[in-house]
Amino acid sequence: MFGSVKECLPCRVVRVRPQLAKERIDMCQICTFVTPGEPQIVIGKDKAFTFDYVFDLNCEQENIYSTCAKELVDGSVLVLVKVLHFLLNSCYMLCLKKRH
Repeated sequence: MFGSVKECLPCRVVRVRPQLAKERIDMCQICTFVTPGEPQIVIGKDKAFTFDYVFDLNCEQENIYSTCAKELVDGSVLVLVKVLHFLLNSCYMLCLKKRH
């Protein structure tokens, strides 16, 4: 597993979702299992798949966000702020040129 999301872009991430209410009512069985200590899921009895990050069905949304998305979102916001600052500064400079 990688130390941060930046080290493995694009990342392969999977989350085993909790069952829906209808699935529980219909008594559907969970057929995916997370391999303990490994970023791997097993579907059925013998189909194993490895990812950069694997989140089990008990994983909280906050944990998924902080592990996989927070750095990307923070970086995107910083870039957006810099672009907006540049655009506003450019518009201001154009307005000054038109006045003189």
